[in-house]
Amino acid sequence: NNGGGNTGSSTGDPHITTFDGFAYDCQARGDVVLARSLNSTFQIQGRYSAAGTRVSGVTLTTGVVVKEEGLPLVQVSFSNPASISEGCPVDFLVDGVQASFEDGSGNPDVLVSDQTNQIIISYPQTGVEVVLRKWVSGSFGCSFSTSVFLPYSYRGDEQIVGILGSPNGDTQDDWMEVDGTTIIRSAGGLRGEYAYNYCVRWCISNQSDSLFDYTNSNDSFDDIEDCLLPFNDEIGNVIANPPPGIVELCGGNEACILDGVAGDAQDAANYLQGEQEIMQYREDRTGISLSPSMKPSVYASHEPSVSINPSSLPTSVPSSKPSRSSRPSQAPSMKPSNNPSNIPSISPTNEPTTSSLPTKLPSFEPSGMPSAMPSSSGKKGKNHVSRLRQVNVGDNGN
Repeated sequence: NNGGGNTGSSTGDPHITTFDGFAYDCQARGDVVLARSLNSTFQIQGRYSAAGTRVSGVTLTTGVVVKEEGLPLVQVSFSNPASISEGCPVDFLVDGVQASFEDGSGNPDVLVSDQTNQIIISYPQTGVEVVLRKWVSGSFGCSFSTSVFLPYSYRGDEQIVGILGSPNGDTQDDWMEVDGTTIIRSAGGLRGEYAYNYCVRWCISNQSDSLFDYTNSNDSFDDIEDCLLPFNDEIGNVIANPPPGIVELCGGNEACILDGVAGDAQDAANYLQGEQEIMQYREDRTGISLSPSMKPSVYASHEPSVSINPSSLPTSVPSSKPSRSSRPSQAPSMKPSNNPSNIPSISPTNEPTTSSLPTKLPSFEPSGMPSAMPSSSGKKGKNHVSRLRQVNVGDNGN
């Protein structure tokens, strides 16, 4: 099935690679939208939980739930992310009811298999696949590294949004508002506070919009959801002076260094192994090789602040984007716009870059109604439409 689609991933604590290969970090805490269609009920949500590390503010993927139209809702999550001594038992639910991997989903169009160190959720009729690799760490606890594969033919006339971006071959529109409006981002600062302030917009603020089951859970929604916390700068402080042994092991890979500093050398080594597996999976499914050098290399967290205009905080408002089908009547609600005092600020970066990405910082000041623009990508029949928000944040010394 080589060369058949796009693969996005969320690995470690959590390091994101979008469907188009753009990389950044997301330390949000709560149930989040990994990918969803603005034109149908298709959606994949992840759960980012606090890690039990010596560095606070670190989160990990501890659950995933997939919703496909007309098919059973499938949830895979750790019973207790800290239960290393118990072997990190996994809960498997179908439409909110506990199920067994031996029996599967009960529907031949949704295949779920537990293959020792990974769980695969696949959809034979569409080719969609979600792979959850289980990781056990004495520092982090139990977590998943997640890969999502979407064939080129899958919902090609719909707009896919979320933490994993839009699968249209264009990395420059992989950051967006919840209505699909493209955010023109800075080329640097793709870790730390800058990235955190972007990704928290994909947190789910109302339990009714979460696909995860809370009826039989030991945790309440309020226990899980904590995305209004300001960014914890301890992560940036510790990564600024990592142990030489970690630096040598990681070879300058800052995602690896972060895992090694938050955990230990074994966690750094596990990250490198996991990164190779993720990249190999991407290459096997898409035919595209993603070099580790494409990962973000600057941890920009000590930067001057640019305030977010509260009126432009993300809400689940209908988009005026042309569509071949109507939007779902109940779109998931994101972070409320009536609580600006707890929302952190977006920070620019002064990092010089040779990237082809725009060098302007994303502004959340209203700039008038964005116009509908077709994606510049003509990749394999994808026909997603995106909207571009122009930004103007002043000089910033660039």
